[in-house]
Amino acid sequence: MKFKINWDIPEKGWEKAVEVRQKEPPGSEYDKACGPHYDLLYGEIQVSYELNSLFPSPQNLSLADLAYGLYYGVVREGFKGAQEGSAIRFQQADDAFEISFKKSRGMVLIISNHPSSKELEVPEDDFFHGVRQFLITFTQELMRRAPELLDWESLSVLRECLDSTQFEF
Repeated sequence: MKFKINWDIPEKGWEKAVEVRQKEPPGSEYDKACGPHYDLLYGEIQVSYELNSLFPSPQNLSLADLAYGLYYGVVREGFKGAQEGSAIRFQQADDAFEISFKKSRGMVLIISNHPSSKELEVPEDDFFHGVRQFLITFTQELMRRAPELLDWESLSVLRECLDSTQFEF
């Protein structure tokens, strides 16, 4: 695959998320405030297309926050079928870190406000395939390592990533 979102959550990140879930039940104030996807499952990501990377080195952010944002922006809000010039933006909830995606001439332009990031230009089909792979593999790993996290209302939408009919693009 040409476009990839590579990621890794350290073991301690998974352990912390499970510990918090034991203390904070579904429907708790923590859950209602979207704490699970803002505060947990931090890891390293690198966004790349062919041999080009968006960042000079992997960036640390909440993978749950990224998955949630991409799922809503790309799948639920229909970015694939959107008009030329349409854009979505992932903004990490706890700081000003952003990644923007804009459709232009059959491509998706990917930029970040990280000071040393590069711009990537990815064919739309490769982009959508890479986003799909990221969402599926992240959610599968979540189901394998800590399925109880998906009981939180604020993360439960990610279960839809395992339904292949969500990704008819």
